[in-house]
Amino acid sequence: MNSPSLVTIKKKVIHNIATISGFKDSDIFEVQDLRVDLGMSDDLRGALAPGFQVIARQTNSAALLTKKECKQLKTVKNSIDLVHKRA
Repeated sequence: MNSPSLVTIKKKVIHNIATISGFKDSDIFEVQDLRVDLGMSDDLRGALAPGFQVIARQTNSAALLTKKECKQLKTVKNSIDLVHKRA
């Protein structure tokens, strides 16, 4: 399959982060720290995994993103890069 564009993945990842964090999509930027700027605890960052996996599986049906690795994410950019790498 063709790899999805980074722009497409970025939009979807930001939407997933917004849904979990309670912020608007338009208030989330790549440079933001998930914990400090968006107030996302380990559990909230772990809750990103199912949505990120859905995004990655739109291109790579074998993509796997775990709660454990999502809990380790530091920034919005790290999140985008992880999903893009797995897609």
